[in-house]
Amino acid sequence: EGDGDGDGDGDGDAFCAEPPEGVACDLTPGVCETIAGMTTTLPCCTDPDCMCRGTECAAAACEADAVCDCGCPDGSDPDCGPDACADTTAPVHVPVEPESCPGADDPVVLYMSNDDSNSQASPIVTRHAITTGERVYGNQVRIHEFLNYYDLNNELPSEQAVSLDAQLRRLSPDAEVFGLLLAVKGQVQSAENRPPLNLVLSVDTSGSMGGLPIENLRHVVRAIATQLREGDIISVVEWDSSSNVIVDGHIMTSDNDPLLNGVANNLTEGGGTDLAGGLNRAYALAAEHKINNGINRVVIISDGGANLGETSGELIGQYAANADADGILLVGVGVGHSAGGYNDTLMDDMTDLGKGAYLYVDNEAEAYRMFAAPDRFLSNLSIVARDVQVEVTLPWYFGIKKFSGEEYATTPEEIEPQHLAPNDTMNFHQLIESCAPGLASKGDEVNLRVTYIDPIDNSDHEVTRTFSMQDLVDAPANQLYKADVVVNYAEALIQIADRLDAGDQALAKTYATEMATWLQTAATALQDPEVQELAGLMDAYAKNL
Repeated sequence: EGDGDGDGDGDGDAFCAEPPEGVACDLTPGVCETIAGMTTTLPCCTDPDCMCRGTECAAAACEADAVCDCGCPDGSDPDCGPDACADTTAPVHVPVEPESCPGADDPVVLYMSNDDSNSQASPIVTRHAITTGERVYGNQVRIHEFLNYYDLNNELPSEQAVSLDAQLRRLSPDAEVFGLLLAVKGQVQSAENRPPLNLVLSVDTSGSMGGLPIENLRHVVRAIATQLREGDIISVVEWDSSSNVIVDGHIMTSDNDPLLNGVANNLTEGGGTDLAGGLNRAYALAAEHKINNGINRVVIISDGGANLGETSGELIGQYAANADADGILLVGVGVGHSAGGYNDTLMDDMTDLGKGAYLYVDNEAEAYRMFAAPDRFLSNLSIVARDVQVEVTLPWYFGIKKFSGEEYATTPEEIEPQHLAPNDTMNFHQLIESCAPGLASKGDEVNLRVTYIDPIDNSDHEVTRTFSMQDLVDAPANQLYKADVVVNYAEALIQIADRLDAGDQALAKTYATEMATWLQTAATALQDPEVQELAGLMDAYAKNL
């Protein structure tokens, strides 16, 4: 009936058929049997001696799978050339290249970017939209920021500035697609040992900040105040139609200096929005009070509005790009309403150019989570590695099927290097696919190479690590499993937005309802409170639609 695999159910999936009449599955120990005339993807017998397509077994297969494996006692693999399996005690991997594959001498070398490791506004912008009964727009969903925000439980190094990790799993037993999670980890740093801080707050007090935005602005300022200590230098610029320096180079006298709490209490909104002027004034103060070998940051807290002065996001962001060369990075904190007047695009563009974190705060708890927790405070304001360049080399037969980061390319010049924060990880999630069945081998390798510049002495460094497919298959993959869930949640928001854009409200609601059920199953399996939160958000969204 035209069924792709011949089992008659019409779905074309791979299957393990019953053996032909009169043919027995003679499972002789130490021999990988195949059944003559069978054309299915898997052999009909579940033979523990076989390395079947899509599974990993004890010995190598004697079958026409385009791989020369010498685990069979008589060396009778049809893919092997003369004498290729003369020594049957050690398997030999000699791939026969299908026409659809590149040459075996050409490994796949890719360069990747995930924005800065601690830009993480998108999951909170979308959460705020859901909890306030608004819809989520597709351009608000940046999947790599979801991977930055949610905790993938990576163990971080305590000594070296940067370390590397990888996790891999085949998607299903008969698939040639694998999930791969690459992790570039920043060093653990404590609040007690951090360098001194030169911090300039550039706060938006324009008329559009009335209500919830200015309340969240105050929460952010108070949360930051909890982590300041004696000797830190603080400046504050407030701006609406014009900018005004209200604190200029104040040196903290104690860990409990009340200065910023007083500033927060006195902030009021009104007037236009000269964002560019407020940002320019803040950078001038940061440069004036710069601490060599310290942390020098401008933190802009705004709803992203710009209706006076320079209103081009690219030119506003150029202030940040120029200052990065001087070691003054920009942290952007959005506090506006996720729907309507909030300019998510401008805030994202600005902080991307400024090489710092882009955060979004929708309530007091989020402000304190991002800035009052010592590890988050450092990961949002500090860096352990500048200009991080990530290079991965895959076995020749693999290619990227889907990449959940910001961008990847085959040449390093196409990828913008990023900064890595302490207590944080750049996570790169992708699906990789073999160009033909049966090529993946346990002995093949995935190589990860990272170059970076020390932020203190500007010295160049390189870290490399090699993972065999065997090691990756044998190792736990808990972080990969959670990353799969996070990526699927973010992708679901995009799919729902596409259906709403097409005017199909009913299909959008059905999709959201089905995804909420799937997420609840994942939350139960993983016993993870963050996954449970995602399930609850998707359920609420489905009910709103």
